Amino acid sequence: TESLRVSDSGRSWRGVQNVALCSGSGSEFIPDAIAARADAYITSDTRYHDFVDFGRDILIVDTGHFESEICTKSIFSAIVSEKFPNFAVRQSRAEHNPVRYV
Repeated sequence: TESLRVSDSGRSWRGVQNVALCSGSGSEFIPDAIAARADAYITSDTRYHDFVDFGRDILIVDTGHFESEICTKSIFSAIVSEKFPNFAVRQSRAEHNPVRYV
């Protein structure tokens, strides 16, 4: 990803041992990540108020929606290829992030 949005509450990356992850838009699961005692939560589409409301309790990392999902393309391709060896799997090369960072 070209950039990350990270909560700025004085928490640091040091001491992070448990990380919760939700690709795509997963900000509604921040309370679940806190309840699971995660030190950090990686997701996307996090609202400003999520950083304000939960940023002191957990290190929030917002990678961007497209960036959090594009990496799964190769994972799913490998799974489908393994489960169905006679099935031709092709990954699109035409995808691009509709959001540009400036």
